[in-house]
Amino acid sequence: MVEDKKPSESRPKDVPVTKEAVIGATVPVQVVAAEKEVKATLPRAFTRHRKDVKKFLQEVLLYIVLNPKTFTIDWMKKLFLLSYMTDGPGEFWKNEKTDLLLAFNPDAEKVLWRDFVEDFKTSFEPLDTALEAQLKL
Repeated sequence: MVEDKKPSESRPKDVPVTKEAVIGATVPVQVVAAEKEVKATLPRAFTRHRKDVKKFLQEVLLYIVLNPKTFTIDWMKKLFLLSYMTDGPGEFWKNEKTDLLLAFNPDAEKVLWRDFVEDFKTSFEPLDTALEAQLKL
């Protein structure tokens, strides 16, 4: 008969533990789900045509609503709208508002987003669309 040979006092072979493995095992890993910005179409630049006010404002508001994590404060929303205003009758209005916002003027920060949008509409929407249509005829 063949005798079963078992080594006396057998133990597993020592495997060297790397420091990286120890660090990775002792440090909890935090998984952060980063919400990406929605790839909506950016607003077209607002130029000199008062008839484009509604369309421009819709595009700006749509982009802001689709990206709430990007536009967390009114200050950012205001500057975003102003950044899409180019040459034309709105240049002076834009420059005044931008200077106040970038200087962190307390008066500019008191103005709520909805009031800022109303000020924009008042400043740039046609006063009487029916009258303008008649004048074009």
